[in-house]
Amino acid sequence: MSIPSELYIVASWEPRFTLGLDRLFVDSNLKRINMFHVKEYANRTAKARAAAIEQARARGIEIEPLELSMDEPALTWKTVYRVVSKRSGESSKVLVDISTMPRELIWIVVDLLLTEWNEIDYVYNRPARYNDEWLSRDPSKPRLVYKLAGESMLGARTVLVVLSGFDVDRVKQLIRSFEPQIILLGLQEGDQFNNIRENVLPMTKEFQDEADVKLFEMDAYSIDHGYANTLEAVSAYLDTHNIVMSSLGPKPSAIGLYRIHQKHPSIGLAYTPSREFNPEYSFGIGQSLHGVIKKI
Repeated sequence: MSIPSELYIVASWEPRFTLGLDRLFVDSNLKRINMFHVKEYANRTAKARAAAIEQARARGIEIEPLELSMDEPALTWKTVYRVVSKRSGESSKVLVDISTMPRELIWIVVDLLLTEWNEIDYVYNRPARYNDEWLSRDPSKPRLVYKLAGESMLGARTVLVVLSGFDVDRVKQLIRSFEPQIILLGLQEGDQFNNIRENVLPMTKEFQDEADVKLFEMDAYSIDHGYANTLEAVSAYLDTHNIVMSSLGPKPSAIGLYRIHQKHPSIGLAYTPSREFNPEYSFGIGQSLHGVIKKI
């Protein structure tokens, strides 16, 4: 089996960005790094980007910094497309580090890479811990992901699938935006990172008595990242409703949702940007999860 020689990653001020690169420098055979950064947080990521460039070049690894704006999704898609199409055939295998990559960008990068490669590797580095006070806030209007919005059935009602995180307000905003007939709310299993206190209990308290909300359990850290449980939850509505899915929980759940979209392209993927992130979002680095996504 070939070892990935090309990496796609998004620069972050989180320690796991540089610590994760350190792991890859030791454990992989990287020849090139495509390092995106978000324009709106360029000042916050400048130090980490400079360190990554220095470390890569010291090891003889080609690294290209690339700027994106999360406020311009069509332009973001075009930028990623240019990079992927230019690199087609240059590497036998590629790796996507989703650890600090916005979910919208995870879906765009993975989808475009699978137009050129039959399979791609991905890695997710958990932090050692998250900030105990808050992670993100002030969500802006949800949007369907450019080129991954699905296919609407005229006159059909909407089912909204949300894999929840630590922010009840973001779930409410998705509901207000899409006005669904039914909400399927996936609750992350386990008590890692105070999940029961910060996610399961608040979500259950807020939504368990709502007639149009159906709760189900899923595990973003399992081998299928919640794919099977989420697909089972939506299966009854595939032929009768327009389905929109969004991930607010652990990043690997975005991989599970993408695999469902692969199987059922009529399902749309939605993203809810946040206007503010904690400067101390997380600390350290924990376990690395690895996987492969294949073209179907």
